[in-house]
Amino acid sequence: MPFSGVLRNPYLSVSRNPRDSSIELHRLADDWFFSKFKIRFRSAALFGNGNSSVVAKYVDADHRAISLMPRGEFTICYSPNCVDMYEHFKAIGRHPWSREKVFVELDSLDYMVGSDELWAGALQSGCEIMMYAQEFIYQHEEL
Repeated sequence: MPFSGVLRNPYLSVSRNPRDSSIELHRLADDWFFSKFKIRFRSAALFGNGNSSVVAKYVDADHRAISLMPRGEFTICYSPNCVDMYEHFKAIGRHPWSREKVFVELDSLDYMVGSDELWAGALQSGCEIMMYAQEFIYQHEEL
Protein backbone atom coordinates (compact mmCIF):
# COMPACT_ATOMS: atom_id res chain seq x y z
CA MET A 1 0.00 0.00 0.00
CA PRO A 2 1.40 3.45 -0.90
CA PHE A 3 2.51 5.67 1.97
CA SER A 4 0.14 8.51 2.80
CA GLY A 5 -0.11 11.27 5.35
CA VAL A 6 -0.41 14.97 5.96
CA LEU A 7 2.11 17.40 4.48
CA ARG A 8 2.46 20.90 5.89
CA ASN A 9 3.24 23.40 3.13
CA PRO A 10 7.00 23.95 3.54
CA TYR A 11 6.86 27.15 1.47
CA LEU A 12 4.82 29.14 3.96
CA SER A 13 7.98 30.07 5.86
CA VAL A 14 10.70 29.53 3.23
CA SER A 15 10.24 30.50 -0.42
CA ARG A 16 10.25 27.69 -2.96
CA ASN A 17 13.21 27.79 -5.33
CA PRO A 18 12.58 26.84 -8.94
CA ARG A 19 13.64 23.39 -10.05
CA ASP A 20 14.16 24.21 -13.73
CA SER A 21 13.30 27.89 -14.36
CA SER A 22 15.88 30.60 -13.95
CA ILE A 23 15.71 32.61 -10.73
CA GLU A 24 15.10 35.68 -12.90
CA LEU A 25 11.99 34.20 -14.58
CA HIS A 26 10.81 32.71 -11.28
CA ARG A 27 10.91 36.07 -9.49
CA LEU A 28 9.26 37.98 -12.34
CA ALA A 29 6.47 35.40 -12.60
CA ASP A 30 6.04 35.42 -8.82
CA ASP A 31 5.70 39.22 -8.92
CA TRP A 32 3.05 38.91 -11.65
CA PHE A 33 1.01 36.36 -9.67
CA PHE A 34 1.22 38.52 -6.55
CA SER A 35 0.17 41.66 -8.46
CA LYS A 36 -2.86 39.83 -9.92
CA PHE A 37 -3.93 37.49 -7.11
CA LYS A 38 -2.10 38.60 -3.94
CA ILE A 39 -0.46 35.19 -3.56
CA ARG A 40 3.09 34.37 -4.59
CA PHE A 41 2.12 31.16 -6.34
CA ARG A 42 5.57 30.46 -7.78
CA SER A 43 7.29 30.55 -4.39
CA ALA A 44 4.57 29.62 -1.86
CA ALA A 45 2.52 26.91 -3.59
CA LEU A 46 2.88 23.23 -4.31
CA PHE A 47 2.60 22.19 -7.95
CA GLY A 48 0.60 19.44 -9.53
CA ASN A 49 -1.05 18.22 -12.68
CA GLY A 50 -3.95 15.86 -13.31
CA ASN A 51 -2.10 14.33 -16.27
CA SER A 52 0.24 11.55 -15.12
CA SER A 53 2.36 11.76 -18.29
CA VAL A 54 3.23 15.38 -17.45
CA VAL A 55 3.94 14.42 -13.84
CA ALA A 56 6.21 11.60 -15.02
CA LYS A 57 8.59 14.15 -16.60
CA TYR A 58 9.42 15.41 -13.10
CA VAL A 59 9.91 12.04 -11.40
CA ASP A 60 13.52 11.02 -10.86
CA ALA A 61 15.75 9.60 -8.11
CA ASP A 62 15.11 12.68 -5.93
CA HIS A 63 11.46 13.41 -6.80
CA ARG A 64 8.48 11.05 -6.42
CA ALA A 65 4.96 11.32 -7.74
CA ILE A 66 2.32 11.96 -5.10
CA SER A 67 -1.39 12.69 -5.15
CA LEU A 68 -2.23 15.86 -3.25
CA MET A 69 -5.49 17.15 -1.86
CA PRO A 70 -5.53 20.45 0.02
CA ARG A 71 -6.69 20.08 3.61
CA GLY A 72 -8.81 22.95 4.91
CA GLU A 73 -8.98 26.29 3.12
CA PHE A 74 -7.06 26.48 -0.14
CA THR A 75 -6.58 28.50 -3.29
CA ILE A 76 -5.54 27.06 -6.62
CA CYS A 77 -4.30 28.82 -9.72
CA TYR A 78 -4.04 27.42 -13.21
CA SER A 79 -4.27 28.37 -16.85
CA PRO A 80 -6.23 26.13 -19.21
CA ASN A 81 -3.79 27.41 -21.86
CA CYS A 82 -0.54 26.42 -20.16
CA VAL A 83 0.40 22.79 -19.56
CA ASP A 84 3.68 23.76 -17.85
CA MET A 85 4.91 27.32 -17.33
CA TYR A 86 8.58 26.32 -17.49
CA GLU A 87 8.07 24.55 -20.83
CA HIS A 88 5.97 27.46 -22.12
CA PHE A 89 8.69 30.03 -21.47
CA LYS A 90 11.42 27.66 -22.63
CA ALA A 91 9.62 27.44 -26.00
CA ILE A 92 9.46 31.25 -26.23
CA GLY A 93 13.18 31.57 -25.56
CA ARG A 94 13.30 35.29 -24.76
CA HIS A 95 16.10 35.24 -22.23
CA PRO A 96 17.11 37.63 -20.71
CA TRP A 97 13.64 38.18 -19.32
CA SER A 98 12.19 41.62 -18.93
CA ARG A 99 9.36 42.39 -16.53
CA GLU A 100 7.23 43.67 -19.42
CA LYS A 101 7.72 40.55 -21.57
CA VAL A 102 6.96 38.16 -18.72
CA PHE A 103 3.90 40.12 -17.57
CA VAL A 104 2.47 40.39 -21.11
CA GLU A 105 2.99 36.67 -21.70
CA LEU A 106 1.39 35.67 -18.40
CA ASP A 107 -1.54 38.03 -19.06
CA SER A 108 -2.14 36.19 -22.34
CA LEU A 109 -2.46 32.79 -20.63
CA ASP A 110 -5.74 33.56 -18.81
CA TYR A 111 -4.82 32.25 -15.37
CA MET A 112 -7.74 31.58 -13.03
CA VAL A 113 -7.85 31.53 -9.24
CA GLY A 114 -10.39 29.82 -7.02
CA SER A 115 -10.90 26.81 -4.79
CA ASP A 116 -13.57 24.10 -4.86
CA GLU A 117 -15.28 25.51 -7.95
CA LEU A 118 -12.09 25.15 -10.05
CA TRP A 119 -10.75 21.89 -8.64
CA ALA A 120 -12.35 19.38 -11.03
CA GLY A 121 -11.70 21.51 -14.11
CA ALA A 122 -8.08 22.09 -13.13
CA LEU A 123 -7.46 18.36 -12.66
CA GLN A 124 -9.10 17.48 -15.98
CA SER A 125 -7.28 20.24 -17.88
CA GLY A 126 -3.93 18.45 -17.92
CA CYS A 127 -2.35 21.80 -17.06
CA GLU A 128 -0.04 22.84 -14.24
CA ILE A 129 -1.91 23.56 -11.00
CA MET A 130 -0.42 25.73 -8.26
CA MET A 131 -1.97 24.88 -4.87
CA TYR A 132 -1.75 27.23 -1.92
CA ALA A 133 -2.84 25.80 1.43
CA GLN A 134 -1.53 25.28 4.95
CA GLU A 135 -1.66 21.50 4.67
CA PHE A 136 -2.23 18.74 2.16
CA ILE A 137 -3.24 15.10 2.36
CA TYR A 138 -0.89 13.11 0.18
CA GLN A 139 -0.30 9.62 -1.10
CA HIS A 140 2.72 8.29 -2.97
CA GLU A 141 1.90 7.09 -6.48
CA GLU A 142 3.58 4.71 -8.88
CA LEU A 143 3.50 5.92 -12.48
